Amino acid sequence: MRPLVGGGGMVMKVEPIDRALNAIITDRNDVLIVLLTPQGEISTRKTADELAARSRIVLDLWAL
Repeated sequence: MRPLVGGGGMVMKVEPIDRALNAIITDRNDVLIVLLTPQGEISTRKTADELAARSRIVLDLWAL
């Protein structure tokens, strides 16, 4: 696998990230996982208010 920028240290495997998420998320029904990508929706104040109303969220930078 060849990295886009930053050298070989920038390439990450999905398995360690998946294990980390599974370790902090015990009940997936209680948590919202937000995947942050350049292709996603634009974040607005309304979006922030909706996320703030949730009891648990995970902002996942893996997709960046």
